[in-house]
Amino acid sequence: MLQPSQATGGPGWLDTDRYDIDTAHLQPLLQNLLADRFALKFHWETRDLPVYALVTDNSKAVFKENRDAPITVLNTRTGSGKIRIVGTKVSMEQLARSIGSEMGSVVVDKQGLPGGYDVNLEWSHSEAGSLAPSIFTELHEHLGLKLEPAKAPVKVLVVDSAEKATAN
Repeated sequence: MLQPSQATGGPGWLDTDRYDIDTAHLQPLLQNLLADRFALKFHWETRDLPVYALVTDNSKAVFKENRDAPITVLNTRTGSGKIRIVGTKVSMEQLARSIGSEMGSVVVDKQGLPGGYDVNLEWSHSEAGSLAPSIFTELHEHLGLKLEPAKAPVKVLVVDSAEKATAN
């Protein structure tokens, strides 16, 4: 999933106009649909952007590799102002992507740890008045991980041109 910082360019109305797209058009067809309906032209670039780096706090690392589970399972639930990520045999790259998706930021795995790990995290979606911890506290206390501000090369979608779609 692209974060807002990973898309740029195009006419101003792309930031304000909203369209309902029939999701029966799955991934391979979606690009063609957007290209046809919006005369969308785009390209990909790699740019250095502000990100959060997921790193290990070596003094507190408390997770261990799961070598027994036959498959990876990763579930994210949101409700009551909280976000919960529960996973079995989850790679650190998958965990970083999932956290980033919930934070609306790019999170990159900078640990280089191979394998899959069991995770069970719950944090406050908005910290104001919440008893749940922040994602920063939750990662540190339960897994011995940290999110550190950094810059990293990130794939960015650059819209070259687009036209407003007409009704069906």
